Amino acid sequence: PEQYQAQEFSHMLADVAEQGNSGSRGVCFRFAVRLFTEGVLSKSELVPALDRFFDQTYEELCFDVTSLPKIMLEECLPAFQDLVKDCALTADQHQAYVNRIKK
Repeated sequence: PEQYQAQEFSHMLADVAEQGNSGSRGVCFRFAVRLFTEGVLSKSELVPALDRFFDQTYEELCFDVTSLPKIMLEECLPAFQDLVKDCALTADQHQAYVNRIKK
């Protein structure tokens, strides 16, 4: 159901980021993008999902996954460029998430 999509997608991003293999993470991040571009998940839930991830999960997860900023900058957010192309996310929104990452 749509009401759970933001929560579940945020949880999925955390699970993917915890994967030890960059190849596996890349496949999973691209899959996550397709959930929105192919209409499996509602585009209206994307920003709430990303806000939830960055507001509630990101900082704490950085303690467990010390390479998380690098993973987000080099693997996740580049994959999310397809969401900008698909108009699910604006370029300004994408940049705002890039700016939230502690380098």
